[in-house]
Parts: sequence; C-alpha cells; structure tokens
Amino acid sequence: MTRRSLIQFSAAWALASTSALAPWLSHALAQTRFPDRPIRIIVPYSAGGGGDILARAMAPRLAERLGVPVVVENRAGAGGNLGTEHGLKSPADGYTLVAISSTYPCQAVVSRKLGFDPLHDYTPVSLMSAGPAVLAMGKHVGVQNMAGFIELARRAPGSQAYGSAGVGSQAQFATELFAYLAGVQLNHIAYKGTSQAFNDLLGGSIAIAITTPTFITPFIRSGRALGLAVSGPKRLPQLPEVPTFAEVGLADYEYTAWNALIAPKGLPAEVLARLNLEINHVLSTREVTEKIIADGVTPVGGPPETLSRQIRADILRWQEVARVANIREE
Repeated sequence: MTRRSLIQFSAAWALASTSALAPWLSHALAQTRFPDRPIRIIVPYSAGGGGDILARAMAPRLAERLGVPVVVENRAGAGGNLGTEHGLKSPADGYTLVAISSTYPCQAVVSRKLGFDPLHDYTPVSLMSAGPAVLAMGKHVGVQNMAGFIELARRAPGSQAYGSAGVGSQAQFATELFAYLAGVQLNHIAYKGTSQAFNDLLGGSIAIAITTPTFITPFIRSGRALGLAVSGPKRLPQLPEVPTFAEVGLADYEYTAWNALIAPKGLPAEVLARLNLEINHVLSTREVTEKIIADGVTPVGGPPETLSRQIRADILRWQEVARVANIREE
C-alpha cells in the first residue's frame, strides 16, 4: 500500500467510525454546553516522546473543533503512574484528559503501589494510534538473523542482554514475550529511557532491544544495527528486509504499541460523546493523519469501548508474561 493510499484509507476509516457513532451521539450532544473553558491533556511522560508528540499534534485541532484552548501538560515519573494518577483524581468533568500508552496495562500488572485502580478508575475516551515494533540487534553480537540469535541464546542461557526503559515498561514485556515464545532466557538491563538502552546496543553493551520503526530505521539503514523481526501481519515499507515474527517461526507473537486518551471515572455521557466525536474527527484530518503515519503508526479512533477492550486484553496477556518471566516491581 502506498503512502497516499494509506493516508486515504486511514482518513476514510476514521470518518466511517465517526458515522457509526452518530445514533449514540445525536441525543447526548443536544444536552450539553461543554466545553466552556480550557481543556488540558496530561502526558505522563517527558516531552518529546511519541505520546507527547501525538498529543501536541492533536491539541490545536481539538481546540478549533471545541472552541476552547487545549493545553498539553507533561507530568513524568514512576513509569507514567504519577501523571496518570494526577489526571484520574481530577474532577470528572471533561476538562482533564490523560494521554496514556500501551505502558498503562504493563504498569497495571507490575506496579504494587498505584494510587488508582487501572481497571475501574478511568473513563475510556478513544484510541488515537497504534503501530508495530521492531526487535533490533547490535552488530557486535556476531550473528545475522533471528535463527542465529536464538541459537546463540539457547546455548548459553542468560548470556544475551536486552535493554528497556525500566521494570514494567512495555519494551520489557514485549521482549520477555519474545523470549518465552523463542524458548530462551535473556538478561534484562533496566535503563531510565529508551535512548539510553539503544546507545548501549549500538555501543556493544547489550544484544537486543525493541522499539518503534521510526526510531530504529536510520540505524538499520546505516548498518549500525540489524532488524531481527517486526510485529504485525506484514513487513514495513521502510524496512522491507526485516521479516515479520511469523516469518521467523514465531507466529504467536503479538505486540502493538498504542496511544489513547482517558478521563477520570464518572465522566458524563454527553461530555464523553462530544470528546469522542471531536477526537475521531481530528484523527480523520489529513494533517494529523500524515503526522501520525510519519511517526510509523496508524490513526485508530473508534468508540470508547474499543479502548476499554484493548486495555483489559493487554492486562490479561501481560499478567501471564509477568508470571512466566517473574517480572516484579523493584
């Protein structure tokens, strides 16, 4: 699929999703005067990450649709839990949203001291984007493909290290899922951020790490790293030489990195309806669609229930991975 056709498809899908919501929205929207003051989107991570970039791309377009300022506020710490807790303990009036990622269900599984219930203390608003990940390997490892790496790791359990942004990060869970399916034991090295992990991968201190296509593509193209596999049903246009997990014999491997918006528990139905409608509209615009696709992911949108199902399914899956890999909060 070409870039042009992908953009057209994404826009058409988001518009179709919005149209499907019309019967649910029509009555609710007639009942509300929301909003009448600025809305803030709390990003529980540092500025510059994928979720932050997406929130900032959407904020001005949402402001145009809603007729009030939409402000992005970064509140990083504790794997995203500090900012998420702050947002979910705000009034449930629609004026505070939280931009979560697929780290949310990971933290729900591993964190013992959450100040909120990750299954019940939120209102799902909408998925925003979703995309695959690439398992990358440093050139220093000395093998050329997935089969070679798996053989190397099996010969000496624990000898091959991987890096992530810390205990409970989605990269840790995604890599441990790979290790389980491949039948290997890896050594986890926790970093304070993904960039630090990849500095060590390129420098020869760790063997593998998993990240977004946008981040790793320049390193693979320059020959500084090798792509072992990409999650998802097909190869990526920007990395056509990197096989899918299914193609390397790991057909059961499923991992999608996503971003979404949630609100505090108890958000009025009419406010939720308005927010969901406008978010879906913004996701269908060419400008936002192009920005999302440029970051290597796809616009999603859809009704709130889609996000709720995604969170619950991920929590169930990661609970099993945490049990098998003995992932525990330190």
